[in-house]
Amino acid sequence: MTGTRRQRLEGLYDTAALRTKRVVVVGLGSGGSTVALELAKAGVARLTLIDPDTLEETNLIRHECDDRYLGENKAVAVADLIPPPRPRGRSRGAGRRRLRPRRAFGAARW
Repeated sequence: MTGTRRQRLEGLYDTAALRTKRVVVVGLGSGGSTVALELAKAGVARLTLIDPDTLEETNLIRHECDDRYLGENKAVAVADLIPPPRPRGRSRGAGRRRLRPRRAFGAARW
């Protein structure tokens, strides 16, 4: 296959519109962690992740995060897995999302 992942999605839905949307994912368990990562891959530019829970060993079998994140807040751990965007015409390291964890609410936002 040629092209980027987002190029392959063009025509299925309005990928340009996703870059202007803000999405809130509440609950970053096995389902929410997968949803958050897929939204980021699809091009959603602004995500707010909310979960007051911490990642426990019993979560690992079905969660997107691995044992590196044990004891971490789930929202912050999932945010760490989201790859930085690669804006057109910029190098790989440019345009990195800034994560501002807000542990009091179990939220991660960028």
